[in-house]
Amino acid sequence: MSPEKALKAKDKGNKCFKDGQLEESVKHYAEAEKLDPSNPLYPSNLSAALYELGDYRSTMDAILRSAALSLDPALSIKLSTRLAKTLSHGVRDGSISPSLAREMQSNTNDLEEVSLTDSFPPDNAQAWQVWRSIRATLDNRDKLSHEAKLRLSRLPIYKGTPDPRVTYFVFGTDEVVSLVDDWGPVKRDPMKLRSMSTGQLSQLAFLIAGVGDGRHAFGSIIGLSKAHAKMDAVRKKELRVHITLLDVHFATIARDLIFFMLIDSLVEGEVDEVTRLEIRATLMYVSVGWAMPDYCYARYMDTVKDIKVRLLQTPPRLPSWMHVDISSISPILRALDHWIFVKFTTTRFISDLKHETSSEKLQKVMPSMYMEEHANAAQTLDKLGDRELRLLVGHNVPGASAAKIRELVKTNKQALAAKMVSRKFDNNAEWGLEEESSWFKTTKVYVPPTGLIDRHPGFEKLNDEWAAEDKAREVSKIVHQSWKPNTTILDGTQDGNMFMEIDAFLVVQQIAKFNKDHGVVVKDTASKKDCPTFAHVSSFFDAAVDAIKLLKGSIQVEFIVGEINQELSKIRLGTDTRPSHFTKQFTRIWLSNIPDYTHGTLNTAIYVLPALQQNMDAAATSNCLFNSPVWKDDDEFCYNYTLLLPKDLERYLGIHTINAKAVQDILTLSPATFPRPLSSLANRDGLHSWLSRILLSIISPGESRPRPRLIKLPNNLVAFVNLLVQLRNTGYPAHWLSDFVNSVLNNTLNADTATYKGFLPRPISDIRAKVPLHRLRLDPWLPELEAILALSHQGLPFAVQIPPSLASTPDAIGLYEAKVVPNAQLYHLPGNDAVTTLLFYRSIEVLREHTPEIFLRKLPSIIDGGAQGPLKGSFYVMTSQDHVDFTKQEVRWWMSKAVMKTMRQERWFMIAWRMDGWLQLTDPCPASVWKEVSTPN
Repeated sequence: MSPEKALKAKDKGNKCFKDGQLEESVKHYAEAEKLDPSNPLYPSNLSAALYELGDYRSTMDAILRSAALSLDPALSIKLSTRLAKTLSHGVRDGSISPSLAREMQSNTNDLEEVSLTDSFPPDNAQAWQVWRSIRATLDNRDKLSHEAKLRLSRLPIYKGTPDPRVTYFVFGTDEVVSLVDDWGPVKRDPMKLRSMSTGQLSQLAFLIAGVGDGRHAFGSIIGLSKAHAKMDAVRKKELRVHITLLDVHFATIARDLIFFMLIDSLVEGEVDEVTRLEIRATLMYVSVGWAMPDYCYARYMDTVKDIKVRLLQTPPRLPSWMHVDISSISPILRALDHWIFVKFTTTRFISDLKHETSSEKLQKVMPSMYMEEHANAAQTLDKLGDRELRLLVGHNVPGASAAKIRELVKTNKQALAAKMVSRKFDNNAEWGLEEESSWFKTTKVYVPPTGLIDRHPGFEKLNDEWAAEDKAREVSKIVHQSWKPNTTILDGTQDGNMFMEIDAFLVVQQIAKFNKDHGVVVKDTASKKDCPTFAHVSSFFDAAVDAIKLLKGSIQVEFIVGEINQELSKIRLGTDTRPSHFTKQFTRIWLSNIPDYTHGTLNTAIYVLPALQQNMDAAATSNCLFNSPVWKDDDEFCYNYTLLLPKDLERYLGIHTINAKAVQDILTLSPATFPRPLSSLANRDGLHSWLSRILLSIISPGESRPRPRLIKLPNNLVAFVNLLVQLRNTGYPAHWLSDFVNSVLNNTLNADTATYKGFLPRPISDIRAKVPLHRLRLDPWLPELEAILALSHQGLPFAVQIPPSLASTPDAIGLYEAKVVPNAQLYHLPGNDAVTTLLFYRSIEVLREHTPEIFLRKLPSIIDGGAQGPLKGSFYVMTSQDHVDFTKQEVRWWMSKAVMKTMRQERWFMIAWRMDGWLQLTDPCPASVWKEVSTPN
């Protein structure tokens, strides 16, 4: 024993503790206890440092060692309060098991009894009250936690959408990606498969979200087969790959399922060459066409009906290498039924298609730029040599002299300049698609494969007469008479046809480029001239067929209809409906531009990055397509979604940035190993300040500009609670998060920032905008938080001290519904933005304004305390709703039964409004017509 050395070690520990060097303080306090094990102060100090680190298991042990040495009243008060909080947070975050807590109860009784004296401070009594509440449920801890997590995972994380019908993206716009090799043709990032262990090779998993037309799934399967070919026999045997296709739109997944079932018929079936050619043609027309030959349509319909029969069986009868999530079957059947029964004539169907090349779109949208390009091309013509000119026009006059060609160039200079601009922007010439693209404008169909051309009267001499307009019109008549529509282009949620004005050959170009980059060879060289679209597209699918044959037994493909962030949350919480042996973490995730619609990098951090495998070269990548011209730079992009700069992502959220070029290239992120050391994260004050700003940005995000400058910030307070959950997983102590929540619930949160009142995007300078420390007014949002926490707090990884005045159990929360009358101006606004918020108010006089809409614009100032608002309890705001559909006049929300009873007695009103523009969306709806429709499970 060395009391002097112990005291010095303790003093060093105190200094480190004061300076925030918690890990170092633990070392010194532990040394002091070791040098003088009879002094209760040293394990007490050690427990304080361990508690601040969030190491609750070790904290409990240190507290009990100190208490065993002395029950000095002053020290006992500290130890008693700390022990109650330690037990509460330790059980909630899983570091102290229920069995251990029960086992240690006899050891904790003395400190608990000390807390029963009248002289103890209120925070001690409150801490023990929280622990006793948790302790009473220890026997059912796992069950209660799971049920709470399930309820939380079912709560929508976005504000309501006036029209819940989602946009149906039939054709993808990304360059085709192989997740084994790249994030697209510009960003090569091959996986280091050769350096992986056989164990890692057996756990490869790719998630393609916003899967669209499935191109990245096929690209990745092809990439896997190329990698497989380079492996030795042992590694080939160990290779196992799981590929998940996930999309929020039911018809997208149903359509991709058709592609894969057609492919399976080529993988499994022993078919003759003609049948094989028909299947390959069907794949082409269903995947990229608007109309198809009748024999392709018959095969397409047979496939749709076959899938329906298979999905209705129990279990679904699918090929062994394919799996449809059970929760996705019903929505997929909705699409299949629509395609089976919908009736359209080909003429009516393809009349809504306008093929417009990229150069033509440039000419229409940016005429000045087009004219500049055209003038430059004309000048270039004057500088070309005989060889270049012959390549440009010589095929029209074979054998012509150089002088004759120059004469033709001079005569047709403007047309040739236009052709040069077209070649620069369309890329059709590079892939032999120029003639077919021109011909497509009239016919609106791709050329059938050469081997089936005899079934198409009028097509026989097509390749000799590409440029003949009369020939194209003749073929067009045949198409209208005998071809069938590709009804997968319709999802059944819209009235009539879907008008499309697109470059119908962009998809073909992208496939052709992928084929070239990844060594996919067009085996039938003649088809490149006779039917070039078929040549490129069928070669792509042929390569996928060959790859699946090669990987059979090593590959699993699953299909999920769902929103990426919520589905990943379910998977992580174990509340999903997937087979238990399916992977819960992924090696690579492709997000496309989903973050443009789903709160950007913040939600990628909350939901996506935790779904990546550790130590597997894992990453998630997205691009920005919805509004890329809005952003000044990548810093502004990051800041508007996270209120952090890219350089701060790792410190606050544990994000490792691989490629930060979100706006013009790609954003590739991966998680650092969790949990992070606390010393590598933001300090408590920094975390609470940032959380205050995030909270404010959800309840008052600023005003949006109209498209194309629109920035989508859809998160509601459920997403905020999910952020807190992820921050605990990141490494922040549970009590840091609990303290923040408690300050919100008690309406005692102070902040040195104000609500943002300008237009989006926020300038980066906003990060330095400080105001005097002031109390935020958050009571209008308490009923919403009350409902969320009552439903979920048993499953949170930190303890919440719910005030006695608020509901704390699920049975105290009801689900309510109202029929609303949409405001006329709703119909002049986009309906598919997640912007709906509810305002409840006691009477129009309470709002102290003539209309609710005027009052809404006062909300930011009311939050900041700068405006004298209505009395507490006279109005509430709700960012999260269970369901909104103004096309059916429906609104549902969760709320405390006690609050609802009061509002009915006092004859309250409710309106829905758009948070992006502070616009009233519905007429006032009286409480007399609100009804309870169910109660939480």
